[in-house]
Formats: sequence, C-alpha cells, structure tokens
Amino acid sequence: TTINNFLLGADQLDLSDLLTGYDSLTDSITDFIQITDSAGNSDIRVDTTGSSSFGGGTVVATIVGVTGLTDEATLVQDGTIIV
Repeated sequence: TTINNFLLGADQLDLSDLLTGYDSLTDSITDFIQITDSAGNSDIRVDTTGSSSFGGGTVVATIVGVTGLTDEATLVQDGTIIV
C-alpha cells in the first residue's frame, strides 16, 4: 500500500486489524510495528506475532515523502497510529 499526502498531526494510520495479538498493557508496540526511513519515504512493517521479526518482505505500507516517523510508541500515544 502506498500512502500519499500524509500530514503528521492531522492524519492517522489504523493498524488495528493487523495487530490482533497486541495487548497495550503487556506488549511493547515496537515488537509489532517498525517504521523506517527509506529513500525519502517511511516504510511500515508489521509483525503480527510480536516477535520483532521485521524481515524485508513485511512492508505493509509506504508513506511517500515523509520521514522521521521512527518513534512508534509516541505515534501510538499521540493517536497518529491506531492500534
């Protein structure tokens, strides 16, 4: 999936359907979601098992033209990422 025109602070990413095993009380979000900067974009990887296995083939979305979204915990806390 490619996401264009994403505006930090206004838009949200709903990943809740992909994180069926995630429990915010006992799990670290960084075991389930990893966002990395790549060539001026942000690649979103999801590990549905929570084992932190973010292989190259697990990119579920790319946010075009946006970088610096690498603090997943803060993005969840501020509502940018919905889990």
